[in-house]
Formats: sequence, C-alpha cells, structure tokens
Amino acid sequence: MNIEYAKNECDVAILPIGAIEQHGLHCPCGSDTLNAIGIAERVGEKTGAMVLPSPMYGSHPYMHWGMKGTIPLKYETHIVMLEDIVRGTAVAGYNKFIIISAHGKVSSTIVEVHKLGLEGTLSSTWYDFLRDNKNVLDDYMWHADEATVAGSMYHFEGTFALMEKDDVEKGEKLVSTAAGHCCELINEIKEKYPYGINLLGFRNPDSYSGIYNIEYDKDHDEKGQLLKNRTL
Repeated sequence: MNIEYAKNECDVAILPIGAIEQHGLHCPCGSDTLNAIGIAERVGEKTGAMVLPSPMYGSHPYMHWGMKGTIPLKYETHIVMLEDIVRGTAVAGYNKFIIISAHGKVSSTIVEVHKLGLEGTLSSTWYDFLRDNKNVLDDYMWHADEATVAGSMYHFEGTFALMEKDDVEKGEKLVSTAAGHCCELINEIKEKYPYGINLLGFRNPDSYSGIYNIEYDKDHDEKGQLLKNRTL
C-alpha cells in the first residue's frame, strides 16, 4: 500500500471478493474468489488502481450452509469484515473503493455501500459487466457455469486435468470484457472525481476511521469539504 501514490496519483482501491464453495470436480473451491482477483488485477494494471488482498471467504444464502466444500461466513461477519477492510484502507488516503464480486447471491454488499458512503464505495459483480452477454457466452451465468469454468481455466491455465483450448480463449474474452467495462467505470470516476475527492464529493479527513463525528460543509468549496469534530 503506497500512501504517497494514493495522495498524488490514484486513490482508487479495488477489493475483489468471492467465496469458498464446491464447484464440482472440474474447478477449485475458490473459483469465485480467484476469478474476482484475476479481473481486479487486469483492471488495476490498466487504470492504476490499487488491488487490495482478497479475503478468500464470502457470505452465502441459507441453502449453501452445510454443503461439503463450502466454507461460508455469516452475513453479519462478512459485512463487518468488508467494513473494516475499506475503512482501514481509507486511513491511508484512498477515497474511492470498488468492490468486485465473482460470487452470486452476495446481499451483504448492498449493506456495505450504505455503511461505507463516506468512504466512497461502489459494489458490483462480474454479472453486471457480462450479464449473459451472448457475444461472449453461449450459456447463461449460474453456478459452476461456462463463465466460471472459462475464467478459471484462463487465469490458471495448465492447472486443470481437462483443458480445452476453446475454454481458455473464451476465458480471455470474458475477462477482457468484464475488465474493460470496469476500467471504463473507474476512468469515468477518476475524471469526475480527481484524487483526494471521493464519490460523494467529500475529502476524507486525515486518519478518518469512521468513528468520528463529521460535518459536511457544502458551501466551503465547489466539491465539498469535510470538517472534523473529533469528540469520541
């Protein structure tokens, strides 16, 4: 984590998230997380955004609990974990956060966007960037599906017992498509909100940890300025 880089170059941070769950014999249990990491790294290379280390575990709906090969986090645990990661990173000067998920049914991120408003947080899944795109996919996105398999084979070519050239090529295409749309989003954000300004037009105060009382002075300047009242 480069504090000077965040201060003077790019203050966008990407948090890739996924899950540990069974994907059959043809994919590793961490496929969702690994796909999210792969896309995030591609986006980071092209935009200059920092890619945060990914927590490998994710939250799951009730019907996933008790399935062998799945290690779920409680809904509340996942929310608190993401909140702590983003707020800890915000202290270093990062003002814009993009949570990218390659795992479906992650309702905890909806809560995160509301809880982490001052940190300027957006959340998306690779479904949003692909959305059953027939230019990339032949089948609909689901679980252990065409997209998951092709993405895993692309990111980790040579690690699968059954390797199909078509799957690797398709993986490259879908990763490029998802990463490309995410890059467009980040570049638009960077253009509209220069470094030092988050998505709400706020400037994060020094050492902000989410526990201080903060006032928003709309008239202080054009983009808005945070005034700190550090009374615990």
